[in-house]
Amino acid sequence: MADNQNIQELFDEIGIVLSKNLKNQSRKSKAILELFLIQRKERYQTLQRLFLNGELSPEDLKERLKEEQLLFEAELNVLAIFSKSSLQKN
Repeated sequence: MADNQNIQELFDEIGIVLSKNLKNQSRKSKAILELFLIQRKERYQTLQRLFLNGELSPEDLKERLKEEQLLFEAELNVLAIFSKSSLQKN
């Protein structure tokens, strides 16, 4: 599993890509995105710790990562809906 620096670099890159796409969005959208990324980073770090401590098997880790991917996709969908809604209000 990647170390903390690699995880941080991954989230930094995700943040850059997503913030470019959200350049014209409201500050609330950016705050929501930041919250999603912070939560996601914490969850991945928890999974990393559990795996490295032997509390999570490789199979369980793979399953949990799949779940995390689905959760992140759902969060991005929520953000997209929120962003569109806030744009329509303006």
